[in-house]
Amino acid sequence: MIVVAKQPLLESFDSKGNGLRVYFDWCGDRFEHRIVGYGLRRFIGFSRVKSANLLTSVAALSNDIWPYSPPLQELNESFIMSDDNYGHVVYLIGSTTYGHWSTCVEAGECSGDRPPSLVFDVACRARRVPIWLGSSYKINRGLRTSCDGISLDLERNVGKYRLTTLPLTETIEPIASRIDFTPLRVAIVRDFNSSASAPITLRWRYRIEMLM
Repeated sequence: MIVVAKQPLLESFDSKGNGLRVYFDWCGDRFEHRIVGYGLRRFIGFSRVKSANLLTSVAALSNDIWPYSPPLQELNESFIMSDDNYGHVVYLIGSTTYGHWSTCVEAGECSGDRPPSLVFDVACRARRVPIWLGSSYKINRGLRTSCDGISLDLERNVGKYRLTTLPLTETIEPIASRIDFTPLRVAIVRDFNSSASAPITLRWRYRIEMLM
């Protein structure tokens, strides 16, 4: 376990103050996270950046073998720079009896027509075939929502946002993740063949972005 001197966070903002921020909160023996939207609101004679809580990860209980959210217990912040990409990233890892999880969260670069965004890349190395795998969130009250199974739109007075599943760049599994939605909860579910043999590594990716 690492000692966190300040609350870790990752953010993606445009030049006007519109954007997204994810806060990583240490709760009990693992990290949870909250995704907060920020938008420039104009009033008579002045403008102000306002915020709204969008999504909060569903807590993973210590006795859950296949928890609703990855049980992430260690966190490291880094900065990447390559020919294709650069920016701040947060890496998290954790485990249960039969699985080891890793998550990379990347802040999208805002330039040109690229809106503020956060990309989550999650993987689980399972020693047994899982009962369920995915990432689950509580939807904060006061949001207007609509879902088509691939993306979930969220709207509040600070702006509009979209949660979308993403294809894997390298995989031997043809089955993509999908979104399960209820008015108070959303899950990015990693489908897989239940007859697969273990150990097995399964990965899923998703993005939340601001709609400009």
